[in-house]
Amino acid sequence: MAKNSLFPAFIQMFYSSAYAPHVMTLPINTWSPISSGHDAGTALAWDGSQQDVITEMDFLTDKLALLAPASVNINSYTVWTMASEDANPQYQVSVDVSKVGTNASTNQSKAVQTQYNMLDTEGQKVKLVLLDFPYIGWDRTTGFDALTSTERDVLGKLMDELSFFSSRNGKRPAVFRSRTTKLNDKLRRAYRMS
Repeated sequence: MAKNSLFPAFIQMFYSSAYAPHVMTLPINTWSPISSGHDAGTALAWDGSQQDVITEMDFLTDKLALLAPASVNINSYTVWTMASEDANPQYQVSVDVSKVGTNASTNQSKAVQTQYNMLDTEGQKVKLVLLDFPYIGWDRTTGFDALTSTERDVLGKLMDELSFFSSRNGKRPAVFRSRTTKLNDKLRRAYRMS
């Protein structure tokens, strides 16, 4: 499999802050079509089981809402599949979410980029990026135990063998490396921040 590919499937999660709309792309393992009791289909977990997309995404979006301020709304997500590494993505299903952030932190969120860096089972880089979420700390954090329990829940779900989240290398995210936080230059310009 080619590195940096979204094959065989991925989920785009759409959320908006007080400042702009954002899209988070989450590669996943092989997706199976909608069936009875699985209104957004299932996907192949790393232990070989089939996991319900809505159940897994409900858990993830619930936890992300705990990290997000009230000005962030997780709106919806869409499942896409690809027939091959270089094929055009094919739309499969969209799910409305409408979850509002509940983080009461007064820390700056405007233009803040928090990035969680992981490695997959083959040592390839994996990242999860949150935009316009309040900063937790500006210092680089390398210890998994130093993260908040909610952060550990989010990353634990992404790295779980019983889940279907993937790297762009087609492997399971497996090792947390660091959390980094900065002001995103592109957002600073877009928001006309000095």
